[in-house]
Amino acid sequence: MNTLTIGGDGDIGAALTSLLAKEPANYKNFATSRRAEPPEDADADAEITWLPLDLASKRSIKTATQHLGSSCSSLDLIVFASGYLHGDNGDPEKGMKEIESSNLIHSYLVNTVGPLLFFKDSIKLIKSSKRPIVVFLSAQVGSIEDNRTGGWYSYRMAKAALNMAVKNLALECSRMPNKPIVVAVHPGTTATKLSKPFLKHRKAVPSEPIDTASAILRLVDGLQTSDSGKFLTTSGKTLPW
Repeated sequence: MNTLTIGGDGDIGAALTSLLAKEPANYKNFATSRRAEPPEDADADAEITWLPLDLASKRSIKTATQHLGSSCSSLDLIVFASGYLHGDNGDPEKGMKEIESSNLIHSYLVNTVGPLLFFKDSIKLIKSSKRPIVVFLSAQVGSIEDNRTGGWYSYRMAKAALNMAVKNLALECSRMPNKPIVVAVHPGTTATKLSKPFLKHRKAVPSEPIDTASAILRLVDGLQTSDSGKFLTTSGKTLPW
């Protein structure tokens, strides 16, 4: 099995790449990093081919997918473990007064547009797999129905848009001969660099990245064609759009 982890330099992504590289049934494991080299804390013993990728750049996406096309004949599992919540373009908005176009656009590029374009450019490799599975890590805060507090405009809107993209892709892929399974997955609250600034007031203890990664892979093992197009928790529960 050939695997690809988008965002292998993130906490959940790094845990996923480490676990996938230990699977004896896996033939080739690929992962992406925002730099042209593995992250400093990457497992040195893991057999992973690292590719540089900036999801906000069409050129970077095209280069990465072309490299994949010349390195393998198919991709059996793709996990989009990337995401942008806070950083140089701003923090999550508490209210409308904090909305800035630059943050909205950057969040949309990294969380929605980039992953969608990457999927499009990888479709030949997906079509060549006998049982392809594509997992997009979304977020429960992207659920319109579940939104009871407001705020976090950029992140919520980008993840809601990603969920729509996943639904569209699943419907289109259902008409393909090999019927790729395409799902959105809420990884649950995990102690990562992305989430740590916002965990102070949470009563529930967050999961460690390795536990979240293990739960994602257990979910993947049990996915059926009928699950394609769903928004799921790692335990398999369906979340409202």
